[in-house]
Amino acid sequence: MKKNFIWICGLSFLIGATTAYAKASEKPIHKTMSELGQTIALLNVEVFDESLRAGTSKTDLKKSVGKMVQLFNEAKPHMQQHSVAYQISYEVMAQYLDDIQAVVNHGDIDLARGMLKTVPQLCAGCHTQDNQQKKLFPSVDPKKFKTDLQYADFSFVTRDYDNAVKYYEKYLISLENAKDEDIERALKKILVIYAQVKKEPQKGAEILTKYLSNNTINKSIREKVNEWIKGLNELESSSIVDEKSLEKRQAYIDYYLNQLKSHNVSYFASEKDKVFYMTLRGLLYEYLNNNPVQNDIPVVLYWLAVCDRTLEYSFFDNLADLYLKECILSYSSHSYARKCLNEYESYMKFAFTGSSGTYLPADISDEIEFLKGIVNRSLSDDKN
Repeated sequence: MKKNFIWICGLSFLIGATTAYAKASEKPIHKTMSELGQTIALLNVEVFDESLRAGTSKTDLKKSVGKMVQLFNEAKPHMQQHSVAYQISYEVMAQYLDDIQAVVNHGDIDLARGMLKTVPQLCAGCHTQDNQQKKLFPSVDPKKFKTDLQYADFSFVTRDYDNAVKYYEKYLISLENAKDEDIERALKKILVIYAQVKKEPQKGAEILTKYLSNNTINKSIREKVNEWIKGLNELESSSIVDEKSLEKRQAYIDYYLNQLKSHNVSYFASEKDKVFYMTLRGLLYEYLNNNPVQNDIPVVLYWLAVCDRTLEYSFFDNLADLYLKECILSYSSHSYARKCLNEYESYMKFAFTGSSGTYLPADISDEIEFLKGIVNRSLSDDKN
């Protein structure tokens, strides 16, 4: 439990300490991130191939992981100039790379190869927080990758979204022996690109519609795609994408988030409504990245946490927890600190409830009590 306390308190200290803009390192961020993209490309088998086969020697893998850690450390001053959500994503990724390096240094190369498979999800979790497209990464020859799907995933991770769509579609043309989860992933990435990043719902609907009649694709997947298209069409007919202020988007946010009657509704939203959550997630990040009103930040962190949980992003659940903790720790006197605390506690109970009832592990219970104490003390101090 002490380790958990150190982590959440350390995170709060980090974010609080970096709200003032830090002096960037002498090395331009463009060069740093370009080198990082090239390093990931060298590890493309380890990162993008679902098998655990060796794409590089142990020596080269160790060297490449060390290079990634070095480059991430160089990027830190630049990341400190971004929003709180960026900084949280950066710290999660930096810690994960440190863990991989420790595993490599310990000699467990197979485990390290397995851990590298998660890197694209973490990269995407940060890069999809804005609508930048291919500004930091150089082009990489598609021939370096085993399949069109792998190259599409690399393009997605490195913000080359047009190329990602091109190669996802190339992959979707010929689906013999393709796995359902890979097909769904390709279609979902196209949805993310047009709903969250580009915010071009009509274009996304046009592309996805092509696959409704493809009987090679599992019927259940096509049914999901059909619901996504309905969601995209509803977005196209609304004005939420065009609105720029948080206040003007409030009606949409209220309807989809504040009207939720139970956590079950939130955590199991319909496929159609997930399109809205995806777009809203992009809009909330956009707001955070453009000099937000300080008092709005804990509110946005709360909404981001709900969006991430609802979208079931496999690795972003961790970010959702961190958004809530950051809201509580750094904005404990804000009215939304209590809301974030309640959301975190409710979800933990939801996550640890089974057929025999609810059982919270001791460290989770202790952590919740610790967070409650912070909020209660802040409220008490305000009254005094």
